[in-house]
Amino acid sequence: WLKMKLFGGVLSRLRTPQKGVSPAKDVKDSSPVPSGGDFAADETDLALALSLSEQTKQSKPESKRPATELCQRGCGWSAFPGHGTCCRSCVGPEGPHSKDCETKNCRICVQGCGRPAFGAFATCCTRCSGSDGPHSKDCAEKSQRSPKDSAKESATPRSAKEVEEDLRVQLLEWHNAGAMQTPQQVDEVIVSLARAANMQPMAVRVLWHSVAGDTPTRGPLQHYVAITKKHFGIDVEVVDLGQYSAEHTNSCMFLTCAATLADWRLRGHTEAVLPGVLGEAIQAAYAATEATSMEYLIAEHQTDRNRTLGRIADALRHAACEVLLSDEDFYHPFFHPVGRERADTSTKSYRRWVSKMRGNEEGDELVILALARLCALAIQPVQKSGYHVPIMDPTDVAQSGHVVYWGNDDRHWVWLRPLR
Repeated sequence: WLKMKLFGGVLSRLRTPQKGVSPAKDVKDSSPVPSGGDFAADETDLALALSLSEQTKQSKPESKRPATELCQRGCGWSAFPGHGTCCRSCVGPEGPHSKDCETKNCRICVQGCGRPAFGAFATCCTRCSGSDGPHSKDCAEKSQRSPKDSAKESATPRSAKEVEEDLRVQLLEWHNAGAMQTPQQVDEVIVSLARAANMQPMAVRVLWHSVAGDTPTRGPLQHYVAITKKHFGIDVEVVDLGQYSAEHTNSCMFLTCAATLADWRLRGHTEAVLPGVLGEAIQAAYAATEATSMEYLIAEHQTDRNRTLGRIADALRHAACEVLLSDEDFYHPFFHPVGRERADTSTKSYRRWVSKMRGNEEGDELVILALARLCALAIQPVQKSGYHVPIMDPTDVAQSGHVVYWGNDDRHWVWLRPLR
């Protein structure tokens, strides 16, 4: 309205005869235009109108407004403005999505705060726990900018929570770059973050596993094949043994470890024969089968969860819980529940967690560490999201070839069986 008013005033003045100019005369014959205040005012009005027009262009908001409503199909993406879904192609949690869906919409934090989720993570930041937050101090800033190398460029972290935030940014940067960092570069980042936060390097390594695992990922299992080949140059097949062991549920990690040990045993690796009570329990499970191949053991387990692999998985769960308690001084410093604003890391909380592990609790990064130490394995998790996770090799056996590959999304573990 203001622009139209100003332009209207200018035009009306241009149409009105100036003082000293006869209306009957042609403009060409008129006397020179006086340099009075009226013409100066005309120039001022015109300049002001043009200036306001330019300012309006510069201050015009972006056409893409922040989305706050979720797609009704349950895919986790924002609904396109004015519509109930993210795109026409979406029909459910698995999509599918239109080619430009990712550019038009964004994934929304699952905590219900309305902010965009960070990268492939489920939440906007590690502190968010509900519709009112709370949020990390740079949460809003990160949702509007591209990720930077926080391990080198951000302010020096002072707590495990800040290290957790730095790792999220680091993982997203590497993922967006499409690059697989070398083990040496990974170790440098771990040492740098550990020194800055006054943490043990192993604590940062365990935390890294937690952060990268907190990425809800959907899609076919064959994604693991491409990621493993791209990052590690290894051809694998995906073996999903489910979640049921002989006496427990949520045993996918232990079943994956059981399949790893069984495969090594069948191929003649003496390292697969473990000492002590655990070795005896595993030997007893083998005694009840006539299996001569992994194909037989896998088919046997898929028919009856109480057979060899199911029993070995339960033995591994029991042994892991025993070492987590008996060697509490070693494991407790690495106990850090990810994604909780006020996570309880007390001894009481740690022991309560181990007690749950004896039941049907899912295995996490501390359990991976325990299994790697128990079985002398170098475990390389492969995240379905594509985020890189450092190898878990507490007994330094990777150089001798004892590297195994386990696939993981945010909930489930599968065995990535090398093809030889």
